[in-house]
Amino acid sequence: MRYLLPLSFVALLGTLAFGFYQPEYNFGAPTNSVRLERSINPETDSKWELGTSTLAWLRVFTDELCLNADCKTAWPGGSSAFPFTPQTNYGTTTVATSTVIWGKYGLHASSTSHFDNATSTFQTILTSLWLPTLTSALLQTDANGLTAEYAGAGCTNQVVEDISALGATTCVSIESEQLGDDDWGDITITTNVAAVEDDSHAHTGTTISSLDISDDTNLTAGDHLTLTNDDLDVDDDFILNTGDVGTGSYTFPDLNATRSTTTSATTTNFTVTGWVSILGEAFTNFTTYVRSLFTGGTGIAISSGDIAFDCSEVEGTGINCSGENITLDATGDWTGTLDGTEGTNFALVGGDTYTGTHDFSGATVKQHLYASFTYATSTAWTGTTTIPLGPAYTAESWSGAKCFTDAGTVWVSFGDGTNQMDNIQASTTVGTNTLTTNNTFTASEKRFVNVGTPASSPTKISCTVDRIVNN
Repeated sequence: MRYLLPLSFVALLGTLAFGFYQPEYNFGAPTNSVRLERSINPETDSKWELGTSTLAWLRVFTDELCLNADCKTAWPGGSSAFPFTPQTNYGTTTVATSTVIWGKYGLHASSTSHFDNATSTFQTILTSLWLPTLTSALLQTDANGLTAEYAGAGCTNQVVEDISALGATTCVSIESEQLGDDDWGDITITTNVAAVEDDSHAHTGTTISSLDISDDTNLTAGDHLTLTNDDLDVDDDFILNTGDVGTGSYTFPDLNATRSTTTSATTTNFTVTGWVSILGEAFTNFTTYVRSLFTGGTGIAISSGDIAFDCSEVEGTGINCSGENITLDATGDWTGTLDGTEGTNFALVGGDTYTGTHDFSGATVKQHLYASFTYATSTAWTGTTTIPLGPAYTAESWSGAKCFTDAGTVWVSFGDGTNQMDNIQASTTVGTNTLTTNNTFTASEKRFVNVGTPASSPTKISCTVDRIVNN
């Protein structure tokens, strides 16, 4: 048998035999005289192209076509035209189509937002459904299926019997036949009949006794009357008011008369014609009766309401007596007795001056004392120095301190070795400092001052303390 080979094939064999590289070949339709079976493999993976965008093969005939290991032996059914058109919607590139989209197994907007089970009768949404334009309210639809908020409906002085599909209410009044059997306390509903139970009130004909109706009536109290529940009381000011004139006889078995503090002294508040009996004492002149209750004593005389001193009973140097006035000399230099009382028992008042020698050794005197201390070092402080100030002799409190240094600043703190008062920063300028914390000492309690944390090399500190002794 003889075979006829095309010249191109002979040229190919010659090229392959002698190792020449031919960059491209033109393949024609196969002939009936010879069958060539050959694989076309690229020299490098994912590098060479079969045709270009401007130089393409007319047709490719194959029994199976594979794209990235996805092999097909037939084209998918339906139209081969791509139905989507790229478009920009709200600034975002999208694709749109005018044909029907069939989400056969559902539509996924994200990994958690799925639209599943869409049929001709229902749509199941497995996640939350958001309607941002609607607030918290019930929803209703109109005849076209448009969703809107339900505005609500109600009844005035009635109750809702029914609500339609559109949310409209049917209002009715409460009737006994609309109530089920129930016990409401004073009223019992039995087979649509309301009955008032026995409430311990007597019901005779049209009257009811022992029934509190104060909250259910429109009773009001008039002038000088007070209505409290079912009690109607007469106010205390009803008998006599300002400007009223009483006639006849009045009995006041427990009268307490009080003079008004707003009435002038020339106005008569309470006038009695005749006589008055007070605590069993009858009198016609009140002034005379009151004066009779007072009597004089040694050196004191009372006459017609006047009180006078008998100056002969006032004795001693520096004591002056004139009429009803008894005075002491301004110098306070006086002795003797005043109505039997020794003048040495009288205390001085503001402005008085003591002269001579006075013994206060047995007295406890509370006063301000001002103690000072000064401390100096040859070199500036480098830490904190604790200086004992001696024990407190009596109970005392420290209300303030004034300090100054020769240079820079240093911190000063007074205390009992455990409890410290307020910290003071002393400088070259005298400063006044108030002490309020832990500022008291008991008798014999130790006192200390801490000086430290210097700045700018001070070597001297001096303070004066305001102490209140016998506090």
